[in-house]
Amino acid sequence: MLIGNKLEYALKILIELVNAQDQGLIPSRHIAEKCGIPTNFMPQITSVLTKKGWVISSRGPGGGLRISAVPGELTVLEVMEALDNRLTVKDCLFADRSCSQSESCPLFPLWKNIQHGIQEVVKNTTIADLVKDKLILEQRKSMS
Repeated sequence: MLIGNKLEYALKILIELVNAQDQGLIPSRHIAEKCGIPTNFMPQITSVLTKKGWVISSRGPGGGLRISAVPGELTVLEVMEALDNRLTVKDCLFADRSCSQSESCPLFPLWKNIQHGIQEVVKNTTIADLVKDKLILEQRKSMS
């Protein structure tokens, strides 16, 4: 089970855009630098975010990105699905990769429960939650 870079980068982009929503359009180069995202990933990811209607993109001088999604309504699961990303505990949990032993495997219920837990977390975590977590971390850092 590995969280891909594209998902991590997409979430960082969305968090950054929410934090900068009162600043208008933010150049993608600025977001890439601030979030530590390789610039070659930006067009791939922002294309998906734009097609989903979560981000508005404008090209040219003075162009950039702006959040258009409601952060409290956009979940991590939706972003994962948009990027064709799937956190998988074991392949045998999915119908397209069934295991001949899944009916009798004593570990199958364990894998299924872990998978369900992961799905619940990403389904119930919004971009607003991630923005709030980032703010808390920044406050803690400034206090130390």
